[in-house]
Amino acid sequence: MFTTQSSASASAGSDPVLVAIYSRASTTNPAGGRFGSVATQTAICREHIAQHASDGWFEAACFSEPASPGA
Repeated sequence: MFTTQSSASASAGSDPVLVAIYSRASTTNPAGGRFGSVATQTAICREHIAQHASDGWFEAACFSEPASPGA
């Protein structure tokens, strides 16, 4: 996940913070546990963005790269 500006400047009441989510799963080196699926990674990121909504954070885009066998 990345933002277009620091959260310090967002807290000062300036422009909104555009956040893009990128989640990826791997078949050759699976993370497992809490970060094992693309859907779970995306949900965790969305929860984090929601926690910072008062700082001006909002989801601008979401990119997912699910695992594919043999890739």
